[in-house]
Amino acid sequence: YGHNYNEKVKAHAVDLKKKIVALDTTWVIDSYYEAIVAKRPKLLYRVGWDMLLKFYPYSLLPLRVQVHVMKLLLRLSGAPLPAIVTKDARQENLKGKNS
Repeated sequence: YGHNYNEKVKAHAVDLKKKIVALDTTWVIDSYYEAIVAKRPKLLYRVGWDMLLKFYPYSLLPLRVQVHVMKLLLRLSGAPLPAIVTKDARQENLKGKNS
């Protein structure tokens, strides 16, 4: 995958997590409580507006469309690319460019 790819991906994941994950967990706690106490709990609890408006509709898309959408979102967010997808990423070409 190239040098420092794992570190770049970890840093990108941490940055993305800060943007996506909400700090308020009261909806999650309420859903757990309802699932435990309810006489007939639901099979699936959809928690949060982001899940209702972004992630649930995304899950209804066909798999091929999901893959293309995810690639587009990763490209737009600036996710690091593995060395294999860059042009002429063979080892001998990389040595020639760095020298």
